[in-house]
Amino acid sequence: MPKIGCNILTLLVSALFVQSTNTDHLSRLKSWPVVEDSTYPSRLFLPNFLYGGAANISHVPLDLNRPITAPRRPGVTAVVLNWSRLDNVVLIASMLCGELLQDTVAEVFIWNNSPQELSYKTFASTGCPKAKLRLYNSSRNLYFYARFLACTQARTPFCFFQDDDYLVLPQIIRILGYRIDESPQTVFHLLPALEHLSSRLRTVTTPTGIHTGFAWLGYGTMVSQTKVLDFVSLLRFLGLPQDELQMADNYFTILGNQVPEIWFDHGIELGGGVPFTAGQEGHERNQRHIKKACTYLDRLVSIMQDNSQLMEVHPFVKATTNIAEWFINRTPCLASLCLLETNVHLLGDQHHRGQVAADLVTIEEEYSRVVDPSAVFNYSHYSLSRAVDGSPATEFRGLFRKFNVTYV
Repeated sequence: MPKIGCNILTLLVSALFVQSTNTDHLSRLKSWPVVEDSTYPSRLFLPNFLYGGAANISHVPLDLNRPITAPRRPGVTAVVLNWSRLDNVVLIASMLCGELLQDTVAEVFIWNNSPQELSYKTFASTGCPKAKLRLYNSSRNLYFYARFLACTQARTPFCFFQDDDYLVLPQIIRILGYRIDESPQTVFHLLPALEHLSSRLRTVTTPTGIHTGFAWLGYGTMVSQTKVLDFVSLLRFLGLPQDELQMADNYFTILGNQVPEIWFDHGIELGGGVPFTAGQEGHERNQRHIKKACTYLDRLVSIMQDNSQLMEVHPFVKATTNIAEWFINRTPCLASLCLLETNVHLLGDQHHRGQVAADLVTIEEEYSRVVDPSAVFNYSHYSLSRAVDGSPATEFRGLFRKFNVTYV
């Protein structure tokens, strides 16, 4: 997973998680800030959480900020890929099998891309019962395509993806679970602030029917199995060669022809091992596959406009989108089961118009050259997640005064 930047909250004492071991991960779980009750009333945020707010800001109750009835049974399969960070995978499995996710996660699917075979004994200290833990030792490294194949084998309607070098707190996974239960056609992506910014800029609309964007999956993504099955079917139809299949993450959001729903997150980098995407070589590889995905999308949209039957066969590629999604920002609360949503602008004016899908790369590059550095600083250091991280010492800063604010 490419790491542009991630500011780890001191509240979470993230240093405790680096270089985790199998012997002490359970005690560390107890130190995380967690939410044990799933019912919270609507409430206003403390004034210092909103810096520069204008008089026309209104606070509205959100779906997840009302009393919630837990689903009758968990409906999510959590998929984690293992390659070289086994200690992290064991730690993540401990959390996913914990009591706080009993109403959300039905199964933890560990797909082992490493030649070193795993057994249930490896996870004995996690507390995961065999009935909930599923191990698959792959005969070869399928890289990121493996997470999609694992989801196609799930026994639940939804899947949760995360990489093995990143930690998503249980209450946030629960919020994702509630949201996808309400909106199963939507894919929800968690992203650190600078990755969130990059995704916002990697968005393009064209006169030919392209309206797409790019977002990573490894920081935490909730998706329906139906969506994944449609994606895998589309990849097979396109006949992607092995090197492109392995980089399936780079193709997922773009080929969907949708502006992805992305949330600011509170995640923690676990580190360990050697990052798959590192340095200029990794950046160029990612850009190459993103542009290739755009080329496929241009071709698909052109064909589907002449053949509506093809769109019915491959519903993963959408003919329409809600471009207003581009102006909406969301973040899950850290200290309660709620979701903060606002259309407060975080940057100045941006355009996302192009002629072909690959122009989304150019749009990001052009904006990066002219953007006010102070705006990027606020985006990363005073992101929306700072408003609901439970700390009175942090705050969210948006362009309240420059634009008409509809709601927070």
